[in-house]
Amino acid sequence: MNALPDFDFYNLRQVIRFSWTSAHDELLGRTIAKLVLTAIYENPRGSARTEIVLRCSDVRQLKLPSLGPRFFVSEIEIEDLSGDQIEAVRYRVKDFGESSLEVLCGGVEVQVSAPNEPRP
Repeated sequence: MNALPDFDFYNLRQVIRFSWTSAHDELLGRTIAKLVLTAIYENPRGSARTEIVLRCSDVRQLKLPSLGPRFFVSEIEIEDLSGDQIEAVRYRVKDFGESSLEVLCGGVEVQVSAPNEPRP
């Protein structure tokens, strides 16, 4: 996250892309699911908007809020659950704001995409 040194999940706003994939893995003998969520990041130090991509791999449980044409997140937290000994779950990604989004998964990756043009 070198591109955004003051990054804070609390500045995420509207979700603009949401992707869910699920496929059976013959080698593991189980279904592997992945969630990719892209949200707008409002930088408090400037007017540039940036897209943040949150990738959750090996999703074991997904709780979704009611979705409409506009979907917002506001208080995302990533919690390390590796000490809780939940099978194949290492992280909890949860929005403590209004959306009630919650993901239990084996891996989490956060990526910054190219900033959008500044707003007028």
